[in-house]
Amino acid sequence: MNLHKKLALFHFLKLSNIHISTCIVTLNSFAPFSSNLTKRETALPFPLADYLIKKHGFSKDSILPVCAQLGHVRSHKEADATVSYFKECGFSQTQIEEMLKRSPRVLRASVDKTLKRKLKIFQDLGLSGARLTNLISNDPGILWRGEERLCHLIEFLKLVLETDDNVYRAIKHSGWLLKTDLKKTLLPLTNYMQSCGISLSQIAKLIMKFPRVLVLNPDLVKSVIQRVDEYGFSRDASLYVHAIGVMSSLTKEKWEEKIKLFQSFGWTEKDVITAFKKAPHVLLVSEEKIRCAMEFYLNTLKFDGPYMILHPKLLMFSFEGRVVPRHRVVEHLKSKRLLRKSPSLSTVCNLTEKSFLSKFVYEYPDDVEELLIIYRGF
Repeated sequence: MNLHKKLALFHFLKLSNIHISTCIVTLNSFAPFSSNLTKRETALPFPLADYLIKKHGFSKDSILPVCAQLGHVRSHKEADATVSYFKECGFSQTQIEEMLKRSPRVLRASVDKTLKRKLKIFQDLGLSGARLTNLISNDPGILWRGEERLCHLIEFLKLVLETDDNVYRAIKHSGWLLKTDLKKTLLPLTNYMQSCGISLSQIAKLIMKFPRVLVLNPDLVKSVIQRVDEYGFSRDASLYVHAIGVMSSLTKEKWEEKIKLFQSFGWTEKDVITAFKKAPHVLLVSEEKIRCAMEFYLNTLKFDGPYMILHPKLLMFSFEGRVVPRHRVVEHLKSKRLLRKSPSLSTVCNLTEKSFLSKFVYEYPDDVEELLIIYRGF
């Protein structure tokens, strides 16, 4: 066993609280300076861990793995300054521990050269309090991204998304946006989309709802836009960017599989495109859910194919949480002849929870209790 492997074994045994006398004997046998080396090595990381536990209240379980990964830390003072700075900025103990777990090297980051400069970028964006601490603790890797590159990416997002709030929401849910290459991906795709007549407001919707579109291969996105145009989507339609997002999320193979699935229920490819134009997200519904829903609509409710083609959103609703309970309530009202006009299931399922209860439950005060039992299934 060479020196590096024996030292690695030594650290493992030490961190595992295993008796290490045998390991020390072995180390002493292969190098005259090993006793001094052992003393230097055993000094890390435990003195730092002990210090942070006593000074800042870290738990042993949270800080020992962090210190084990750090290797060399110039001084306790450096780590102390880092933790103290985060506390001053409003980070909770839990957030600091989670941040160090995700990125241990944060503990040896320079407060003045790194932390203050990076946090200022987000503070200038208007972030403070919980928004700032949540963003950094959930993705501390942000702290290691180049300052100039980070500023340019945020400036680009502010230009497209218009408000600081939108920028925050975008990077909170898709922090990897700040890792993308502005010159190689974001700018070329944005310029191409604008040349196709796609407005900045539509591109903003893509970033908010389908951000990964803007980091795909530009040629792939261009081909998707061409196909969406061929299917007859209007550039001004609100569903246009949804169609781009959905098609960009599906490989050619997955797209063809979904076409074949609907064809198994008697649809033509043209029918699938018609449904897709009405509700692009229907192509993202799982195969199992589509099968269960179609069986219910076609066999139980006796809907015909054309009705489903014109109301594809029925395949997107929660089957057990929305469709079945609301169908039960409407059928009960019909059986008691309480409805002046029988609504379509599509209309009923498109209502918000509040609107549904108002129109089909609380509208009938003498039957509210019974209707709620029917609706809730107990």
